[in-house]
Amino acid sequence: AQAGIAMSLGNRRAAEAAPALAKVAKGSDPVAADAACVALGRIGTAEAAKALNAVRTSVPSAKDALLRCADTMATEGAASAAAEIYRTLAVDSEPI
Repeated sequence: AQAGIAMSLGNRRAAEAAPALAKVAKGSDPVAADAACVALGRIGTAEAAKALNAVRTSVPSAKDALLRCADTMATEGAASAAAEIYRTLAVDSEPI
């Protein structure tokens, strides 16, 4: 159920859900954590990016979601924050 709710929130780009999705991303259910990361990537805010950065090495979908988040941020006026995310991902030892 959490995964479905997370995906719905992401599809709606519900920025107010970012704190709750961040908790799910850190949780013990891997399916829900992946869905929360995808949702955070779709939301595309600085708060979503912070949550994704916190789990980027522990949740498989987090890096890809963080990249998507940065792309959204770059197109919505937060180019410098997006550039910082791109730099972080570029030096990570694991591929996206």
